Formats: sequence, structure tokens, C-alpha cells
Amino acid sequence: LGVLGGGTQRSNGIMMTRSLKLKGLHPDFYSIVRNFAYGRVLARGICTARERELCALASLTGDIVFPQFRSHIFGALNCGATLEDVRGVLDVTEFVWGGENQAMVDGFWEDFIDHLRRNGQYELYKYGLARTP
Repeated sequence: LGVLGGGTQRSNGIMMTRSLKLKGLHPDFYSIVRNFAYGRVLARGICTARERELCALASLTGDIVFPQFRSHIFGALNCGATLEDVRGVLDVTEFVWGGENQAMVDGFWEDFIDHLRRNGQYELYKYGLARTP
């Protein structure tokens, strides 16, 4: 339940911002998303948070909705995945979703890595050091 708040907020304010955006769409929307879409799925103890985020990435490579895609890459990294773990998931995109999606994912990945390097975050994420408690 940490994805949308539930008592947990990351220091950079991403969760707070996302919560406010959802609340602004409709008074009931945030509650529905938090309690059902995230709560029932993410509160189950079947997978670790890291595994859930990597699974989310695998499914998102089919739709390529970049804001959500980027968010789940950071989610996976912040839950203990390394850049190599994430890249491993992205490398199989072609087998499931086809070459066109693989090309889009590869281009996005290059831009994402460039972003990390420009912001001095590459080494932190490369070795899985950016874990949240």
C-alpha cells in the first residue's frame, strides 16, 4: 500500500504528488485506486515489492505508456532491483510484444540511463543502492 501513501511517503514527494493528482480527478477516484487497484493487489504477500514492480514493467512494455513505465522503473529500482534486473525484463519485450515495442523500449531505456547519468544517479541505481525502507 506504500505506492499511494497508506502512511508511507518518500522524501522526494513523488507519492504525495501522485496522490494529489488522483484526488483531483474525482473525489472517489483516489479511494477506488488506493483501496482496490493498489491495495488488494499490492498488499498480498505472494510477491515481494521488487518482483511486483518487475512484473508491472513486463506488462507495461506492451502499452508503452511512458509516464507509468518510467514510474515503475523507478519503483523497481527503489524496491531493490538493479539496472541489470530491469534491463533483463525489458530485453524480452520482443518475444512477447514484438519488435516495434522492443525498439520503443530500447529508445526509452537509453534516454532513461542518460537521465540517471546527468543527475548523478547512475551508480546509485546500477548497484541497487537506492532501496527505500
